[in-house]
Amino acid sequence: MARAGVVNPGEKRRSAMASFLAAQGWGGSVPAVLAGDASFRRYYRLVDGSRRAVLMDAPPPQEDVRPYVAVATILREYGFSAPEIYAEDRERGFLLIEDFGDDTYTKLLAMARRRATAIWHAGARFCHMPNCRRRPWFCATITSTI
Repeated sequence: MARAGVVNPGEKRRSAMASFLAAQGWGGSVPAVLAGDASFRRYYRLVDGSRRAVLMDAPPPQEDVRPYVAVATILREYGFSAPEIYAEDRERGFLLIEDFGDDTYTKLLAMARRRATAIWHAGARFCHMPNCRRRPWFCATITSTI
């Protein structure tokens, strides 16, 4: 039970989220929870008529959105598909990003061998990009299977 005058941390976060969404023109939409990952981040789908977006909630100090922004920018500069970042609040840990829908890498790989081969080759191209200082952990797996 909350004591009088004590703000619930969850309520404070929800209020910050609502404020961010309102400032970005999404105040009327109801965030729908998407599957999470093994981190403190949470993802929400936003739908407002024909507009769709994903809200990433990455609460500081557990999370930092700056690496995500940097990697998405690099991938897009090299011509790879990465969500466009529509709005950000780095201090409070919110990103409003492009919604790619419900397909996952695993689902796409299972669809058809030909399509899977194209996806694996795209991953391999990423792993062999010039000017990469560090290779992501998955590059050894992708390049050794092709």
